[in-house]
Amino acid sequence: MIQKETVLRVIDNSGVKYVKCLQVKKSLQISSCQVGKILVVSVKSIQRKTKFSSKIKKGDILYAVLVRAKNKHLKIDSQWYSFFDNSVVLINKALKPIGNRIMGPVLKSLRQIKFFKLISISSGFI
Repeated sequence: MIQKETVLRVIDNSGVKYVKCLQVKKSLQISSCQVGKILVVSVKSIQRKTKFSSKIKKGDILYAVLVRAKNKHLKIDSQWYSFFDNSVVLINKALKPIGNRIMGPVLKSLRQIKFFKLISISSGFI
């Protein structure tokens, strides 16, 4: 479960390595969220090679979509899935991704939440 103050890994090529969750946006459960929810995050660290040329700086407040979570979830076809880390993809206010590539697979259930662009630029889906 992702709560406030949780450190998350960014898996797109926007130049950010880690972010910290500040708030779960549009959630009935205020304290936690699941895959596909929108988060308000703060940038904690930036990749060394893009430190001076990146548009995003340390401490910026951005939006992100949770695409992988460590805790187990049940798929529609009665299979359990889980990942090794908690990962997000950074988005802008129009819900479009900031980066243009996503490293690793994302869930097919993002299609139901209308994040078609995230599925199309990812390397695979489960």
